[in-house]
Amino acid sequence: MSLANTKEPLSVINRPGNMPSHTDVRRWIDAAIDLVQPRVPRVCRRGDTAFPLTQRFDDWA
Repeated sequence: MSLANTKEPLSVINRPGNMPSHTDVRRWIDAAIDLVQPRVPRVCRRGDTAFPLTQRFDDWA
């Protein structure tokens, strides 16, 4: 997971290659939000085509 504007890594998670990209992603997105939110006025999340499977859009709104 990285910042879009600077490409600065926020976290790196090594998982098996056959694991779907949306598996357990909520935990890592929440951790990244907690890390940057005190320093930025707004956080925009982006993801791949499996991103909607996180079922957290209402929580993040």
